[in-house]
Amino acid sequence: MTAENNEIELFVLEMLRTRFDVPEAKLTEQATLKSLGIDSLGGVELSLTIKKKYGVQFIAGEIGVEFTVTDVAELTREKLGELEAAAS
Repeated sequence: MTAENNEIELFVLEMLRTRFDVPEAKLTEQATLKSLGIDSLGGVELSLTIKKKYGVQFIAGEIGVEFTVTDVAELTREKLGELEAAAS
């Protein structure tokens, strides 16, 4: 797989900290986007940021507010796997 296991989680955590001003003390891989103050529009913005970095396509609203950082990373990895399979 292109992205290492923790690379995506670290990227998502960094985006939440820098783009969404989430305090570092609140950032854990199990925190939901909603608990971090991210609404559905923020989920779309996050998906666009991930798309720009990794080249994966999300359906509008696919990243829900109940997603954890781990959930977002797992979905991104799934989509990366689909891209790799399609390229083969």
